[in-house]
Amino acid sequence: MGTSTILEELENELEILRQNALDAEKNATIQQEERDKLVIVLKNLEKQLRVDKTENHNIQNKIDETQTKLSKIEETLKKNEAELLLFQQKISKIKEKMDKITDDDVQLEFEIQASKQNLESKQKEKNDLEKQTQENDQEISNLKEKIEELRRKENQRKNCRIL
Repeated sequence: MGTSTILEELENELEILRQNALDAEKNATIQQEERDKLVIVLKNLEKQLRVDKTENHNIQNKIDETQTKLSKIEETLKKNEAELLLFQQKISKIKEKMDKITDDDVQLEFEIQASKQNLESKQKEKNDLEKQTQENDQEISNLKEKIEELRRKENQRKNCRIL
């Protein structure tokens, strides 16, 4: 083997090494570009993550506010339901009283009618008694007149006898 062959082989190996070095450099450049792109993507993702965290925080605050409002609404609703129940109970009691009043009214009306009839009966009885009293007074008056008449006649007879 000659020197030229060894030299050629070394040159070939050197060429292969150069080619490998160029390929490695290209790969390194590609990897650097990909790394740079990934760094940009990572930075964008970090920014988006911060934005998302802020939005999540804002959303959580809104959820908390809404929960607080919901709790207050539920509390108010419970109070309103309790008040409604009280009103319904009061209405029931009022209805019971009204029914009792109605029953009492019917009883009173019955008693009033009975009293009116009794009053009318007593009034008629009074009128009849007054009429009877007038008739009796008239009869007494008539009898007194007759007695007076009879006494006069008796006195006249006595006077006539004496004469």
